[in-house]
Amino acid sequence: MAGSSLPNCVSGKAELVLRSVKSSYAPGAKPEFELTVKNSAGAACKVDLGQKAAVLTITDSAGDDRVWASNDCPSGTAPALLKVPAKGAVQRTVVWDRRASGPQCATPSSALVPAGKYRIQADVPGLETARTSFELAKS
Repeated sequence: MAGSSLPNCVSGKAELVLRSVKSSYAPGAKPEFELTVKNSAGAACKVDLGQKAAVLTITDSAGDDRVWASNDCPSGTAPALLKVPAKGAVQRTVVWDRRASGPQCATPSSALVPAGKYRIQADVPGLETARTSFELAKS
């Protein structure tokens, strides 16, 4: 797939969709988020859903305080190029361990993020940002 002659998926022809698997997560449950790229074009395209390219960012419900980002300390930096078939879709699931993170692997605290409502946003090069919200329930 690397070096593929397939064109990159772009807004207008492809759409980025972000969905929280559950609207609320019980204490101890790890939130899961589905990242889907839907291709509405008549030809296949490629998208990079690797940890450096596809960035998920979690903020508080007001969107002011950044809690976690998938690119703060990625375990892998290699591209994950996926072929999105014409009129088809590809999906990747990201699991969050409920811990806060900081840029360059800085950890603000090892404590788990407290219960409350949060926003998550997904950014993938060439596609419009997708957003949704979820809740970490109190015990």
